[in-house]
This record gives sequence, C-alpha cells and structure tokens, in this order.
Amino acid sequence: MRHLSIGPCHCQASSVGAYILITHSLPKQPKCAKLTTVQLKTRENLALVDNSSSHPVDRLGDPSALSRLVQHLEKYQETYISGSPSRSAQTFVIAKLPFLKDQGAFFWLTANEKEEEVISQLLSYWRPDLPILHGNESMRPDQLLILLRNEPFFFIVPAERTHEPLPHPDELLNSLIQYEKGAATSPSDVAQELVKRGYEWNVVADTHGTYSRRGGIIDVYPLGAKGPVRIECDERSIVVISSIDPLSKKTGAPIPSLEIPPAKLHSSYRADAWMYLKRATHPYVILDSPDELAERVPEWDETYEQVRQHKQIIWESFKTRQRDIDMRFKRSPLYYNRLNTLAQDLVKLQNEQTTIYIASNKEKELRVLFEEKKISKRISFLPEPPSSFTGFANEEQRFQILTNIEIFGNTETSNGLPKRVEMAFITELRPGDYVVHIDHGIARFRGMTKNVVEGISKEYFVLEYAENDKLYVPIETAEKISKYIGLANPKLHRLSGGQWYQITRKIKEEAKLLAHDLLKLYARRAASKTTVMGSKTKEEHALDQSFPYEETPDQLQAIVDVDKDLTRTKPMDRLICGDVGFGKTEVAIRAALKAVMNRTQVALLSPTTILTQQHFDTFTERLKNLPAKVAILSRFVSEKEERETVARITAGDVDIVIGTHRLLSPDITFKNLGLIIIDEEQRFGVQHKERLKTLRTQAHILTLTATPIPRTLNIALSGIRDVSIIETPPEGRLPIETIIERHDTNLIVRAIRQELERKGQVYYLYNNVETIDFAARELNKLIPEARIGVAHGKLSERLLSQAMRDFDTKKTDILVCSTIIENGLDLPNVNTLIVENATKFGLAQLYQLRGRIGRGVRQAYAYFLYDRKKLTGTAKRRLHALLEAKELGSGFQLALRDLEIRGTGNILGKEQHGKVSAIGLAMYTRLLSQAVKELKTGAIETIRDVTIDLPVEIGIPKTFMPAEGERLVMYQKIANLSSPDELSVFKKRVTYRQKIPKSFENLFDVLEIKLIAQKTDIVTIDTVSIPGPTPDKHKRIIITFAHHLDTKKLGQLLERNSHWQFTQNQIKIDLETLGDAWLQVLKEEIRLWQLERQTTAVHEKKAART
Repeated sequence: MRHLSIGPCHCQASSVGAYILITHSLPKQPKCAKLTTVQLKTRENLALVDNSSSHPVDRLGDPSALSRLVQHLEKYQETYISGSPSRSAQTFVIAKLPFLKDQGAFFWLTANEKEEEVISQLLSYWRPDLPILHGNESMRPDQLLILLRNEPFFFIVPAERTHEPLPHPDELLNSLIQYEKGAATSPSDVAQELVKRGYEWNVVADTHGTYSRRGGIIDVYPLGAKGPVRIECDERSIVVISSIDPLSKKTGAPIPSLEIPPAKLHSSYRADAWMYLKRATHPYVILDSPDELAERVPEWDETYEQVRQHKQIIWESFKTRQRDIDMRFKRSPLYYNRLNTLAQDLVKLQNEQTTIYIASNKEKELRVLFEEKKISKRISFLPEPPSSFTGFANEEQRFQILTNIEIFGNTETSNGLPKRVEMAFITELRPGDYVVHIDHGIARFRGMTKNVVEGISKEYFVLEYAENDKLYVPIETAEKISKYIGLANPKLHRLSGGQWYQITRKIKEEAKLLAHDLLKLYARRAASKTTVMGSKTKEEHALDQSFPYEETPDQLQAIVDVDKDLTRTKPMDRLICGDVGFGKTEVAIRAALKAVMNRTQVALLSPTTILTQQHFDTFTERLKNLPAKVAILSRFVSEKEERETVARITAGDVDIVIGTHRLLSPDITFKNLGLIIIDEEQRFGVQHKERLKTLRTQAHILTLTATPIPRTLNIALSGIRDVSIIETPPEGRLPIETIIERHDTNLIVRAIRQELERKGQVYYLYNNVETIDFAARELNKLIPEARIGVAHGKLSERLLSQAMRDFDTKKTDILVCSTIIENGLDLPNVNTLIVENATKFGLAQLYQLRGRIGRGVRQAYAYFLYDRKKLTGTAKRRLHALLEAKELGSGFQLALRDLEIRGTGNILGKEQHGKVSAIGLAMYTRLLSQAVKELKTGAIETIRDVTIDLPVEIGIPKTFMPAEGERLVMYQKIANLSSPDELSVFKKRVTYRQKIPKSFENLFDVLEIKLIAQKTDIVTIDTVSIPGPTPDKHKRIIITFAHHLDTKKLGQLLERNSHWQFTQNQIKIDLETLGDAWLQVLKEEIRLWQLERQTTAVHEKKAART
C-alpha cells in the first residue's frame, strides 16, 4: 500500500494522464491529519516512464574513491572531500551516492545566490528525477512537504538565509486535504475546504492553485501536480476520484484516494530550514570549507552551530588532512578551437582505453570531425549540459568529459568595447560583502530587492549601515557602489550624520597633496620635450612581418598605443600590463626599433641577471637582420667587456643596451637616450627607483608587468600613467594545471617522471640556498636517471651562467633553483614546476613562478607543496586564489585579489599597508584620480548627478538571468559606461545571440538618457501624476535645469513639439502627447540640449581659476 501525495513531480505523463509523484510514506503525524492508504503504482513501476538509466550520471562509472566515501559518511560526523576541482565534479560525486535511490536529505549551503543557481542546474542535469528545492520565504507548501517525506531530495540555500522564517511543519501537515472514494462529504463542503486552504475558483481548473465546480463535479489543480484531478460527488459522498490529462482533458483511471497540499498557509512563521532538516531522514549538510564561508557569510558562527548538529560533507580546494577523501578528479584540458590537437589527444586516450564523453550542443559538427579523423571508438555523447558545466577527468576510472568550454573556449568577444582600467573594480558582489557608496560610506551589501511604486516594478541594491540603517539604491545608479578593498572588518558608517563627509573631505585633501607630489613629476615631464619619432620605416615593417606568430587583438592595440605615444613631444609613460607569455616583450622590441630608427638609444632595465640574458638573446634574435646594435651589461660579462660596453654607450655606438640595475650607475651616460624600458619595476630597490624618477623626465618610459603590485596598480587606476592591458592568450596557449598538495615524495617522483617521459624538463624550486645542494642530492637518489643542475643567486657568475646554459641546451633535465627563475625565463620545453614550501611566498610571486612554465603548446603542470598539517588563514586564501586564477589572462584580477588578502597601500609609501582602509581602495582611487584631473586641467571635475524617475519598468528579470551575482555584475558594468557610444557597443554585445526582455531594453534606454543628460544642464527628469477628466491619473514629465533655459534651444524644442510647457528653468509635457514611442522621443529631445554643457564647463573652469 502507498500514500498518494501531490507535489513537484519529475515523472513524464503516460497515455492515461499525468503521473503524480508517489511517496513511500510520510513521517508520523498528529491524529487530526490521519492519512488513508491506497494501492497505486510504486516508484519501481514509474521507472518504465522515467528510465533512470538514461540519466547522465548513470552513463559514467563509479569513481574509485566512492566506496571509501560511503564508508566514511557512515562512520564520521565530518567528511572532507578534495580532488573535485569544479562544481560539475562535486555534483557528480553527490549524484553518484548509492543511498540516493531511497533515502538521504541533502542540505547544500552556498555562499550566495549565484552558487545556488549553478549547483541547482548541475544537480538537475545529473539527477533530473530528484526534487531540487531552493530555500526562501516564497517556498510553496507543496515544496515544503517534500522536506518531510522519507525520500531523497536536494535543498539548496545560501547560508545566510537558513534562518529566514518558514511555516511550522506541524501546521503544514495539519493543513493537508485528504479524500477517498466513499468519504462522506458534499460538493459544497469540498469547495469550501479548498477555499479555506487557499485555492481560488476559476471557470476551468487549468493552473496550479485553482478549482472549478459544475454541479457535483469538482476539478482541482493541486500545487506541484502535473495535472488537475476530478472529484465526482453525489449529495452525500465521493463517488469517484480520477486524474485529468492536461492536454486532452480526458479523465484517466480512478484513484482510490487523494491528498492535496494547501495553496496558502495562514502561518505565524515559527520555524526555519533547520527545523525541517531535523525531521528529515538521513540528513547531510554539504558545504565549502567552513573557514572560507566564515569570511563570506554574515553571522556564520550562528549558522555553523546548526551545521555541526548534522553529518557534513565538506569540499576542500586541495587536500589538507590525512583523512580527506581524494576523488582524484582534475579539470579537462582546454583546446580553444585547436581541433587537430583535440583529435590527436582523443586518439591517444582511446589507445589508453579511456572513454571520452562529449557534452555539447554541437554534437552534429563534432561527429563530422570525428568521422574525418577516424575517431569512432570510446566516444559517447551526453545530453547538452547547462552553461555552468565544465569538463573534468579521472585517470583511474579512465574517463574524460569535454564541453564547449574545453573544446571551443570562451567565444564571447568584447565587440569593440574599450578596456577601461576602472572596470577592474567591477567584481562580483556577494551578500555580506562590504561596499562603499560614494555618498554614504561603508556598508554591507545585503542583496537585491524589488519594490512596486505606482504600479511600476523597480529593482534596488540593499545596503545595511550601522545601527541597522538601510539604503535602497536604484539599479540605474550602480556606478555609485564599489566593492570595499581594505581591512578585513571595516567599521560601518551611519546613514545620518556627517561622519562620511568629514572622512572623505580629509582624505580628499590628502589625495590632493599626494596628487600634487605626483604631478610635480608629471609637470617636469610635461614641460620637457623629447624626441618626436616619425612614421614607420621599412625596417619597422620588416620587423612586423618577421614576427612568427599572429598578434592578439590586445597585443596589437598595445603596439598602436605605444607607437602613438612615441610620435608626441610629451615623454611617454605607459604601463603594459599583461599575463606572463602574452607578448609584452614583442611590444617592447617594436618600440625599441622605432627609437633606434629615429637615431636615439634604448635602455632596457631588467631585475635579474638571468632575465637580462634572456632579453638579450630575444632582442638579438628578433633584430638580427636589422640595423640595431644590441649590448648587455650583467654579471655574466667580464670586467673588460663591461668597460668596453660602457664606453660604447657614451660614444653612441650602442643602440640598445640591456642590463640590470647596473644601468642606473652614475658612470653610465648616454649620448642620446630616447626610450627606457623597465621590466617588473616593483623588483627594483628604493634607490634605483629614485634614479628612475630622474630618468623619467629625460626620455620615453615603457614599463612591463604581469602582476602589478598595489602601488603600481594604484597609479594605473588613478590615470596618472597610461595603461594598456593585454589579456588575450596567444593561440594554442593552454592554462596551467595547478595542483596544491601536502609534501609527498611519491607525488614528486611521479610528476617528474611524467615530464621526463615526454622528453620535457622540470623546475624544482627550493628557496633555501644553505641546503639547496643537499636537496638536489636527495632528489638524485629518488630519480637516479635524471640529470640535475643547481642555480641560485649566490653562485659565481661562471657557475650560474653554466647552469642556465646547460638547462637551456637540454644538457640537464631538472633545475633545482631558488626564486632566481621568477622573472621572464622563456623555455618552452619546461612544463613542470614543483615548489617546496609554497606557503612562504606571496600571491603575485607564486603567480610569476607558475608563469615560468606553459610557454609552448604542451599541457603544463604546477605543483605547490606545503608542510603544515592544516592550512588556515592567509596561506590558505593565497593558494586558493592561485587555484581560482587558472584561466589565462588573470594576472590583473589576481593583483586585485592580492589587495583583498594583503590590504591596500599608499601610492608613494614604501609599505603595502597604508591609509586607504578608511574608505576602501576604489573610493581612494576615485578621489585621487579626480584630484589629478583637477590639478592637470585647472577645472573642477564634476559629473552631473542627474536624477531620473520615469514611469517605466527597468531591470533584468530573474527569468532571464536567474543568478543574482550575474545581474549585479551586469548592472555595475552598464552603469559604469561613460558614453552613449560605449552603451551602444555593450548592448550589441549583450543582444548578439539573444533577445532581451522589455524591462532590460528600458534599462538601456534610461541609462542612455542619463548619459545624454549629463552632457547638458539638466538636474532632474521627474514624473508626476495629475488628475484628468476620468478617475485615472495622467503622467506628466518635468525636466529641471540648473540654469535659465537657452531660448534658442527652447524655440527648436517647441518647433518639434508644441505641447511642451516651460518656466525659467523647467520644461514639462504630458506623457500621452509624446506618443507610444515616448521613451525614444524623449531621448532625442533631451539630446537637443547637449551643447549647453560646453558653456557650463567654461564657467566652471573660470570659477576654478579665480
């Protein structure tokens, strides 16, 4: 016997009508909620309709660690799982648990709504047969009932929302409506009971929560059901209950009994999600590392107390405990449209008996490719996955999953959008993050909310200030909000009072002083004149043509930027920020040749001897057939050669000299220095930088960096230095596979032998010079067949040069080295890096070290090892950030992440911990940038804060973009665009592949109106309701200006539309007179006033000078 319950159903409709989800039993309930039992189809019968074998999860074999995981779950309260590098792999592991067939309540805590959406999509993909619920106050009663049944389900909820109020479970169970054939009742009683439980009458019961009645026949569409149900009564009892096919409207086979959940509950909300979990059978709480959630989730301690009362499945980015379950998954390799390489790898995998699963919407095209390449065995196509799905592999189980992301790469392009550095601060906000509002100070971001005002729905950012003050910020003013980067726990400000004003006023004054110091240097450079370099010569064209690779779009733009700078009289000061191996050196080489062809000398400053040699070799090779004399100054050259080179520099007989800080010595003088190239400026000492400041006023400066330190980043973001960002990877470049593990000798041996088997080489970074020779001998004992070299900064010039030459010419297989390799080495055959004691390095340094490998087309592997029993705090965050920064081109964002971990710094200070914490880096940068512009131009920088309130619904609907985090980023990106042209380009990018909803279109229109109005004298664009001849109110648009109206423009406006009314500083019009396309008409009529802004700018400039 089985109970019939109507709830969310994942079974398909049969020929006799809609199947209704059958549950085995309900928890014990109060007598007043007594249930009847009936003989119906069981879940086993339903399998004929919803065949579980067709689920993607059943197509793949069980991971080898699965049985150990199950045993661990049964034995221990906490189970830590590593080796699952993505949400796709994590959800696969959970979907594979054997007890999901008949039991298990999985309560998955997430850090935010975006993760909630991603996990939901992925679980639905693996197990479409199981209920997946989201925890919030809007949960329907039928969904809450699932939490009380003895069947498996997934309940996914952001951790900070687990305490939101829900109806009490007992109240829910007592509100169930139960009927069976022959029960004594009348049609009127049934109808009254349905109304009491929140069901609404309709002519036809065709939507959830409705019922209809025709005499003794009552049709009801229960919440969560696949279709309606018919109850036929005589005057005293129920005669028959049957299901109704929602398409054909025909009744199916009789149903002996029926249970209907309430449509609404009149609840006092005396429970929360944890109370439901306590009543569940075999509950498990799934979460990321509690240490990480503690940093991201407000009031985590209270939530964690509840978590600890249940069995936990905890995901770790990497193995940190001996008892961790290592699933041994890794990310699938990325091919970025290199289909020939993909085909070659697939043949190899087939020969190794590995099964390849393709989850893509391009199955047809890929089948054609595989047929052409004669790849037919061990290829299996999975259903098209959600966009959040990424591929993963398991070597032990011999399977690999590839998706569009791995095969084709990220196909989105910028479509001509400018790469504005200020966009760097637009990172995903999460509820609980600290933010800074430009007008009101530091607050906590609490999420998004919708409010309806006069029938118009609008979305707002919710900011929480001290004393629980709340501020609702309209989405169209998102540019006023930025993520706070500074202290770990800053003090929140009050909305009322002048605290924030006083703080910003003081710091703005300090920023002006700082800007003044910076601009002294700027003024000296601006006042000085340097060599104006002419247009491209034939030699420069020849150099361009000889480049063996295709330039990336970003690289080309950087080359153009530098070329333009060199043709001006003002000395260039440009920063090229690009990931390791992304082509910064080629930009420098082309700039150097241009300088040489214009009869000036070039100095390239490099932080290390080895990197200097590398640059010398590269420049010599690229310029070998061109009229450019290249020389080197470093420890690797003899004293005699050094004296000769210095003399040649003075005489002008050297065109390009490449050297370490030796180039900054007082005895070196140039005959005609035109260009200075500085590689990784942050690596030079204070005295060297003082010398560089002097040089900056004499020549063009080009600075190259991969991960700018906070000071360099601050200067770049402040607009003091011009910046070009190269973030597009070269064709064929693969992201480096990053492995973070506790020190393990077997792992080291396995990693090295794997590299040697493919004729590659290995960096073994051991940063203790005192014992490095001992480490090399121990390594030789482990791998006696390997040829090992040693390199560190304390070696003599001869030995260091010999060690590097041997490694470069492949005479040694392993280089045991210090951080001397950190900058710039380019050896394509070295594709494995092993770093001992990785926790002792900074994030930017780790990133630079990882960049020493993966310079060719082979997959590279970086192993970061640590000795601690447990990783916590900064060390763990640093390694986790490195793991997250796997994607190519992430150096710039990693620098910002480093700021979050280490704190911010004063631009001119020697330390990286400064005064910025009071207002956050983004706000400080904004104030400094404003101060710099004011001092440079003499005009007070003002962007009109135009207030707009139009009677139109704006925003991105959840149905279009469900993840709140994605909507947030989109709102900020749109609001930070600074011109209608940029907005137009961005809109084309968004609408390139999809039609956007009307409210999203309206958002673009309103923001365009705002951008146009900022170039005018308009202060507000407001809407008021006015009485009309009918009870309905009419809308009137009122536009207020800061000054008296320009009569000439007013005349032009009235010629266009005579319905406009006006006063001295206002124009007004009734909305209906603008027509159906009123928003577009209004936009054009506001555009009419644009030239007004020029006059205003002149007044402001004069006032500022006065």
